[in-house]
Amino acid sequence: MQKSRCVRLPVRSCPVLRRRVRNGSRHRHAAPAFLSNFRHRQWPNRTQCAPCRRCLTQPAPLFDPSKSSTFSALPCSNELCQDLGNTSYYCGTKNQCIYHYTYGDATSSRGVFGSETFTFGSTNKVRIPHVGFGCGTINAGSLNNGSGIVGFDLNPLSLISQLGITKFAYCLTYFTGTKRSSLLLGSLADIYSHTLGPVQTTTLVRYPSEYYYVPLTGITVGKKRLNIPKSAFVVDKNLNGGVIVDSGTSLTQLVDVAYKKVKKAFISYMKLPVLTNFSDIDLCFSKSSPAHVEVPNFVFHFEGADMDLPRQNYIFEDDHMMCLAMSPSTGLNIIGNIQQHNFQIVYDVENNKFSFAPVQCDQL
Repeated sequence: MQKSRCVRLPVRSCPVLRRRVRNGSRHRHAAPAFLSNFRHRQWPNRTQCAPCRRCLTQPAPLFDPSKSSTFSALPCSNELCQDLGNTSYYCGTKNQCIYHYTYGDATSSRGVFGSETFTFGSTNKVRIPHVGFGCGTINAGSLNNGSGIVGFDLNPLSLISQLGITKFAYCLTYFTGTKRSSLLLGSLADIYSHTLGPVQTTTLVRYPSEYYYVPLTGITVGKKRLNIPKSAFVVDKNLNGGVIVDSGTSLTQLVDVAYKKVKKAFISYMKLPVLTNFSDIDLCFSKSSPAHVEVPNFVFHFEGADMDLPRQNYIFEDDHMMCLAMSPSTGLNIIGNIQQHNFQIVYDVENNKFSFAPVQCDQL
């Protein structure tokens, strides 16, 4: 584990992290990668590498480890390789650690698990050697205009675990914009005086898990707090259920009993024709004209904090339709990145605190 650093990084709003890896030559390899603080099990930071047998389209050149004097393939006996778990790696030629992983959205990657010197920072550069990551040469699925994935969850393979960072913050610009978001690591991770509303704090609830759980207690649509049973938001004795926050999931997902209440409230309020079998989004309405249509307020209620979402954080719309940017879930509530846009979000893992405040993220 590396000594904790303080670093400011630009982030793209998908959200993707601009990670710069400096190799042995004089040029740098810079690639945007999805930032995620939740997945279904332990998984490595990874990018696509040359020579690639099967790679996905990405905006940056492939990272070529043969041109780096600081890259090394890790042996199977390495602790990071062992942390992949027996089902996610095997020993290749020369005892190299070969990872193979399929993510929750069916995207998959296979390649050498290695280490490299990473350079972080948009102004004051920080170089950190021996950071473990997957160098994928066989990839399938989608990277959504990224070049890899960077983990910010609590498992030992994530970036923050490897760097020994216990506090980080991000501020995500709207995905339709062109300006990058910001990511802060270490003691810089805080909310400053540029907020558009109060700073609110609730608890990061810790379970034997790598996820970030938060104590959601209810939801308001319009002026009415919905009658959702408390059991919809709590973790049961088998560690199933609960509410987590994720920067790598787009739409908020609510368990069936909660989602049905939200959906019913929106249909009742909107009084517009509901579009059926229209898209991957469950609830969409037809508009008869481009005129502005009023929508109900939407508030997440946490213990000691209320997140009042701006319209753009839960409504997708154009001149002819509008959709609720949420979906039903089979067992776990996930607050996705669309709902986090234009909020400064702080994870204080050491002190079990989750803080947020409304901010114009593209002005930071």
